[in-house]
Amino acid sequence: MNKVTKKKFKVIVDIDSRLSDLNVNQHVNFLHFYSYFDSALNNFLIKKKIIDLSKGDILDLVVENKCNFYEPVCFPCTLKVGFSATKIGNTSVTYILGLFKKNNIIASGHIVHVYVDRKYYTPKKIGKKFRSILKTIFVDLS
Repeated sequence: MNKVTKKKFKVIVDIDSRLSDLNVNQHVNFLHFYSYFDSALNNFLIKKKIIDLSKGDILDLVVENKCNFYEPVCFPCTLKVGFSATKIGNTSVTYILGLFKKNNIIASGHIVHVYVDRKYYTPKKIGKKFRSILKTIFVDLS
């Protein structure tokens, strides 16, 4: 049995399933859970003015991800994505994420972002503003 709860996550946002997410069994294809995680995390970074997808100096590249699936989801359904930072490096951040239907965890996982220079795709050091924002969503899992 999974012990992941919303208490682990510093940020929780709503996300709606879409009709186009359904598979032949009329459930949301698990592949879309990654998209929900990615959208919630990147929306947060964009709203905090950390990344700008069209003209910012840095980009976030997913270099590792994992998702454990616990139960299916149907359409329509409003879900909650929770996330926190668990490791803040010089150029990378590890985030844990959870996907909830009501208060039940239906998926959990992690994403590792490496932040790179938009022009050269070389790792870029996380700046002070970004680091201070990350500290507000940090959880120590040790």
